[in-house]
Amino acid sequence: MTASIPSHRLACVLSEIGRLRSRFEAEREAGGETAIDPSHDHSAQFIRDHFGDETAARLVEIHHSTDEVPEKAALPESFRRETYLLMAASRLASAHHRNDKSEPVMRLQNVFNVVDGSDTRSKTYPLRPLSIDRETLFPRAGDEHTQSDVEGYEGLWNGLTEAVTEVHRYETLVHLLEKYTWCIPASPDTPDLPLYDYLRTTVAIGDALYYSDLTTADLRSLAAGDTIDQQCFSLVKGDLSGIQSFLHRMKSPDEAQDRISKRMRGRSTQLWLLTESLSTLFLRHLDLPCTSLIWSGGGQFYALVPPNSSKSAALDEFEQAVNTRLFERFGGDLFFILGCASAGSQLHRFPRSFSAWRAIPTSESSEKGRRWFQCSIHRFSRRVTNQRNRVPSAAVRKHTTRSGVRSV
Repeated sequence: MTASIPSHRLACVLSEIGRLRSRFEAEREAGGETAIDPSHDHSAQFIRDHFGDETAARLVEIHHSTDEVPEKAALPESFRRETYLLMAASRLASAHHRNDKSEPVMRLQNVFNVVDGSDTRSKTYPLRPLSIDRETLFPRAGDEHTQSDVEGYEGLWNGLTEAVTEVHRYETLVHLLEKYTWCIPASPDTPDLPLYDYLRTTVAIGDALYYSDLTTADLRSLAAGDTIDQQCFSLVKGDLSGIQSFLHRMKSPDEAQDRISKRMRGRSTQLWLLTESLSTLFLRHLDLPCTSLIWSGGGQFYALVPPNSSKSAALDEFEQAVNTRLFERFGGDLFFILGCASAGSQLHRFPRSFSAWRAIPTSESSEKGRRWFQCSIHRFSRRVTNQRNRVPSAAVRKHTTRSGVRSV
């Protein structure tokens, strides 16, 4: 399995998985029980035990042990680049230095805890694997939890280590991380941010940096918190236009009254599947993993890509191919638009780097009209070409000569 996962990607996605074990072991040590030294790097050991990737384990070890990479003579240039890449991705994902001190056992806080005057301030999520049931998905007050914090952490760690032995694909590993780390806070500084979201963001940024044109010196500056002039990555947005008209379109008044709720559910499911398919095809078009997808839903998706992958030619090629198929299938009711915004290394400007998205809805109508026309011309031209190249069978093909019609 490790042969199919690059070392830099494995190191990014598992860079902080050891927090799951170190927290409950630190709690046990404080209670007088025998435990492994909480300073032991469980993340690197987890990679060695279950994936056997020594390069990824060394990347995590250096990332956790110090902010300085050994001298150039001690490490190959490619390894130094990946080490700074992991440091930079971790810093950009968290916007602060990592905490190497032992952390207490914590539960994930409800996001509404930040709302003043809310009675959910003391509510946290249960420490149990993700499942679709009320006992798991809804936060509770501290005295309503039936399981201790240490037992919850230990159960999640044991469940993850047992399940990961059956992993043969990168996508399966990502789903297992979501299942067992969705309820674990990333750090004491972000008690309402799941560890899974932090790891997924780290690997998305790491892949974008890895496939960019940034040099080792550039990545070293990013890891140190300095700014650079080059673009670090791009955020691409895919948008399905015409959703409302597609959902509510009816052929006749009688059809509008006939099983309308069933029809609406069916079309909503179709749009959801279409959005998921488009996001998957887009990542496959750029040869990026599933973790590069930041968000998908409501007929839209966001993906974090390398700056050199967001060239207009690559985006236009994918957009044109999708719109041709949509036109053939839905006759112009749905249309697909891609947009892109780039971001640099200045963390305090990072949220404003993607303000260009606000301009997309205002120009959507004119953009849709222009590209719908281009798609129509492309489809018409292809149909004419197919008609010209079509060769009838010998039984029905006829040639007109001076003497009349002759069969061949």
